Amino acid sequence: MTNPATDHKSKRVHGAGQKLAIGANVLVTLLLAGAMLVMLNYLAYRHAEWFWPPNWFTKKTDYRFDWTRSAYYKLSDKTRDIVRKLAKPVEIKLVFQGRSESDYRMRNDVENLMKEYLQLSKKLDFRVLDADREPLEVEKFLKTFGETSANSVAVLCGDKKKLLSSSDVMEFSGGGANPWQPEPARATAFKGEQAITGALVAVLEEKQRKVCFLTGHGEKDPDDFDEVKGYSTIASRLKQDNMLVEKLKLAEKHKIPDDCDVLVVAGPSKRLTAEEIDLIGKHLENRGRLIAMIDSQTETGLEPVLAKWNVRFDDDIVMTRVSILGLREGISFEAQAGEYGAHPVVDKLKDIITFFPRARSLDIVEGGGDAPDKPKATALVKTSGAATVWGETDFKALERREAKFDASADKKAPLTLAVAVERGGNVSGVEVGASRLVVVGTSNFLINRYCMEGANADLFLNSVNWLMQRQEASLGIGPKRPEEFRFHIVGKQFTGLLLTLLVGIPGAITLAGIAVWLRRRR
Repeated sequence: MTNPATDHKSKRVHGAGQKLAIGANVLVTLLLAGAMLVMLNYLAYRHAEWFWPPNWFTKKTDYRFDWTRSAYYKLSDKTRDIVRKLAKPVEIKLVFQGRSESDYRMRNDVENLMKEYLQLSKKLDFRVLDADREPLEVEKFLKTFGETSANSVAVLCGDKKKLLSSSDVMEFSGGGANPWQPEPARATAFKGEQAITGALVAVLEEKQRKVCFLTGHGEKDPDDFDEVKGYSTIASRLKQDNMLVEKLKLAEKHKIPDDCDVLVVAGPSKRLTAEEIDLIGKHLENRGRLIAMIDSQTETGLEPVLAKWNVRFDDDIVMTRVSILGLREGISFEAQAGEYGAHPVVDKLKDIITFFPRARSLDIVEGGGDAPDKPKATALVKTSGAATVWGETDFKALERREAKFDASADKKAPLTLAVAVERGGNVSGVEVGASRLVVVGTSNFLINRYCMEGANADLFLNSVNWLMQRQEASLGIGPKRPEEFRFHIVGKQFTGLLLTLLVGIPGAITLAGIAVWLRRRR
């Protein structure tokens, strides 16, 4: 006969053992499931293309999707093609220093965009150099790279490099670094893809472009660090843009080198020789590229050559009447220009002032008759039409400090300060080699003192890129417009939302807790 007490005890022991076995089984199952999840997550991170079914039948690796309405980070087909075909390792570094909300917005967008780039090629490497967290690393990088600033993007391939400023990558309106600005800066355009892809194309060029500065006539020197005579700052910018900078003395060479992509004549103070003038003229006729910056009250001998290209120099100096502390009027030799023509050189300079110290004005004259390949001149930069700006022609009055506008002799604003000219290109539907030149009425806007003022450096660098017809100018990748979503809640809507957040949701959770407690009490 069985003992009920013993049977009950044995059942209880058996029940406890069974529970332990079940618990152990569940624990092992959970551990195995967790391990499998970690392994799948790792494989998905390293080889995400394996998990996109269409890739099982093709060699494509397009498995990422951008679900934003504007496809904010989606890369264009041109970018995908360029990055996938990378044959050399390329480094992209963001030199970052967070000082405002705009800086952090730019960093976030660049990092997210670079994630898309990195998925396309293992030849690409991206890193953020934080000036606050890695000051020594940033300092070391700046020494090897050259002059740069925080919140810029550097693209490097071997010994070739290109620097993108924050304005090249992102546009903001309002706000800025002004602590008294009530409104924060608002992002208006993200140009990261077009800037970074353009930089990739530049550093991947087999041939490094060369800019030659004419010397021997008192021109500005690209090796000179003097504030009022030197061009070392703009030379540094050219080198950062992956270009070679050389000086050329035509009196000794007797020819313009075949590998000279752009010839720069930067403010000669002496007249060029007949041989040099002839060489430059033939260079232009033979699809050459020239930037001529001729100062006021200077005769270089190039004036007749440039007149054949529909550009004429006025014998004046641009002056501006200014108010001094609101007490009296004065005269300034610094022309401020913000009126730009419709041309690729200045398309990105809208709303930015360019400064032209001691400039002369230019005129576009008609020439070439009805020939289909006649020079086409476009005014790049003009002063405003204000009565306070004019072209002074009485230089003796300047010496006596008695200059004032004379309607019968002086030139009335608006005044043209820079002109772009092209001959060739697409003529009657046929592509022919183009000759291009940019003419500016002063060389002083690029001296070290003024180079980084306003859009001065950008005007010159854009001109050089246009003259060279660099490929990044024709990539056709447009900027992305950030989307903002705002809720406008007023009156009773705000009161209802406030009651829901502070009373409704906490109250519902409290009531649910009380209901559970009461049920368990029963």
